[in-house]
Amino acid sequence: AGTFRVIERERADDAQRRISAEVIRHMLEGVSITDLDFHFVSANPAFLRLTGYTAEELAGQPTNLLDSSRHTVSFYADVRGELQVRGHWSGEMWQRRRSGDDFLAWLQIAEVLSPEGARSHFVAVLADITDRKRAEQRLRYLAHYDPLTSLPNRALLRQRLRQRIDSVGCRRCR
Repeated sequence: AGTFRVIERERADDAQRRISAEVIRHMLEGVSITDLDFHFVSANPAFLRLTGYTAEELAGQPTNLLDSSRHTVSFYADVRGELQVRGHWSGEMWQRRRSGDDFLAWLQIAEVLSPEGARSHFVAVLADITDRKRAEQRLRYLAHYDPLTSLPNRALLRQRLRQRIDSVGCRRCR
């Protein structure tokens, strides 16, 4: 007498989980998983590099460990409230590294559902966009100021002149 079980499906699922884990481990964006109380469960190497924490330091810590003083406490509370209600949030958010330095991040957070359909965790994908924002600011500056003298250029003169003409025109309309 004996029993047997077909395990092809289980092996395929296990292989898919290993592939997914490797993809997350090698992503350039930081990925973290938190519990429903917003405490870190795990993070990929990119997340650890971005924040400066080790996996051991991060595990079990509340996510407000990364909250920057550039946002109000109510901003972070609103984000967490939206996550509780809608199950997802994305946008720019200032974060704080272990060293105390702030960095601007594009953050996408989504709920993770159990097989039964109940919310079990949150997964966050974090990308440092500080350098990109600095480059955008530099381009805006160069569009309106001379790089050698730092004096306003014709484009800025035209823009300010148009604003002034529009404001004077609006007063006459009233």
